[in-house]
Amino acid sequence: MQQSPSLQPNITRPNYEDYYLYQKETPEDQREVTYTAKGRRVLGQGGISPDYEVKFSFEEFVYNMAIKGTFFDYAKKFKDKIRPVSKDYIFPDENSPGDRDPNRKNIDQNFTVGQDIIDDFKASLRDENIEFDESKFEESREEIGRELEREIHSAFWGIEMGIKAYRKTDQVVQKAIEVMPEAIALIQEDTP
Repeated sequence: MQQSPSLQPNITRPNYEDYYLYQKETPEDQREVTYTAKGRRVLGQGGISPDYEVKFSFEEFVYNMAIKGTFFDYAKKFKDKIRPVSKDYIFPDENSPGDRDPNRKNIDQNFTVGQDIIDDFKASLRDENIEFDESKFEESREEIGRELEREIHSAFWGIEMGIKAYRKTDQVVQKAIEVMPEAIALIQEDTP
């Protein structure tokens, strides 16, 4: 019996690595330039180019700690008052405001992570025998603080509040807020 040839074209699809990791970018000076009806410059041959670009890099150290669940674990221990620094804080479930110790810091939905918690987090890594590079830790302090803040907010008030806390310092969100008046002006120009 003879097989009939396939009507399907032979299409080879790039795999994930080829597409995302090894894609070649056309240099900007060689890209096609067009303009919108309002005169905005738009570059072709390379997808959509944002009007504003926010350079954001997730430090490898922070990424590795997040993958291991260290921020989550620390937040749980902090909330459960297992960590030594916990005694310096007044938790949301404690007595009424009049009964609170004025020497302790209040944890409410405006709470931000300070150096005391970051230092205690570092101590917790040592307590758990989690190896880390001291210099990488120091380089990543700001990101570590943001991750701890998100996880501690999540531990007390749920994931949505953790995300909300993180977004307060998220560079991309801050840039979007900064350029919002420009977006509003563009919309108003189009409105008759």
